[in-house]
Amino acid sequence: MTFTPDYRHLADAARNIPAKRLPLYEHQIDVSIMEAITGERFAELQQGDASDKREFFRHYASFYRSMGYDTVSFEGCVPGPGALQTPSKGVIETREDFERYPWGGVEAEYWRQFTDDFEALASVMPAGMKAVGGVGLGRVRERV
Repeated sequence: MTFTPDYRHLADAARNIPAKRLPLYEHQIDVSIMEAITGERFAELQQGDASDKREFFRHYASFYRSMGYDTVSFEGCVPGPGALQTPSKGVIETREDFERYPWGGVEAEYWRQFTDDFEALASVMPAGMKAVGGVGLGRVRERV
């Protein structure tokens, strides 16, 4: 029997609706682990041009499908000082820091950095799958 992914299983589980089958979910799987399991090297393609990015995400999404997931996990992080990826003194340590923070520019910066990735992933998404993730290290409204 061939596995057929269906993102609705995870969507139902997330809504506390009994899913037709238990979906697998991983918030993130490091690409180096994917490469070790598949024996294919593709991590460096994510930093390339549009064609390279599509090839990266073809491997990336294919990994999730081949492992029996209904969704592909992907998120983009806009790190700054004090973010999880760059440990140091936090950008916001006081109420005054919070009030001064340029919140209005975060969403634009997020989409500037990751639109190409999302478009590449969407172009190679296996049938029946959707991407699940979020904004690492913060929150941005859903873009429809």
